[in-house]
Amino acid sequence: MPVVQYTKEELYNKIRREILSLELIPGQRISEAEISKRLGVSRQPVREIFIHLSHEKLLQIVPQKGTFISLIDLEYVKQVIHMRYLIEKEILVEACDKLSEKTLMTLAHICDLQELIIKNEGDSNEFLALDNKFHRTIFEDSDHKVIWDIIESNNVNYSRFRLLDVLEKPAMGRIVEQHRTLLNHIKDKNTTAIQEMLKTHLFQGIEKSEHITEKYESYFV
Repeated sequence: MPVVQYTKEELYNKIRREILSLELIPGQRISEAEISKRLGVSRQPVREIFIHLSHEKLLQIVPQKGTFISLIDLEYVKQVIHMRYLIEKEILVEACDKLSEKTLMTLAHICDLQELIIKNEGDSNEFLALDNKFHRTIFEDSDHKVIWDIIESNNVNYSRFRLLDVLEKPAMGRIVEQHRTLLNHIKDKNTTAIQEMLKTHLFQGIEKSEHITEKYESYFV
């Protein structure tokens, strides 16, 4: 098997992606030595990446005990969702007048791809990547890319919570249906309906949080 050569950025992205995709599960203990051996790299860049990820609250470094994948903070998730709703409802209203026909077609195509994943019982991480792309496209084409980047930088707890939610397959179908409804409301410039649907769309996972935290109790603070 050929040895993969990672740049430091590639290494950071890989470890971060493994955490966000739950390949490395909340509460799991990891070590520089284990990661270095598995990925075929020296320990120095891994040590630096661990420190960086701890600043992002993805890792918890406990002196004398070790390094652990951070648990999911549900209260933080709730605050992020509330923040995102307050911001995104205004962006979607602006989108009614800003999105081009080409962008509307792109958003519809993203929904088609999500439905294909559901039909083929595909990967949940790929489904959520398309979910992010749907919302990011609206922000970017409404001239608010920087705001989306700020939201994304605070999504580490929310991203993992959402993945636990969509692992229950019926949630995927609801998400796509809501995307299509949002898209139709944007086309119709129905700003009241947009805000009502967005609230349902963003808060539906929190409404199921008790079920999720019971099923994955060890993953949460």
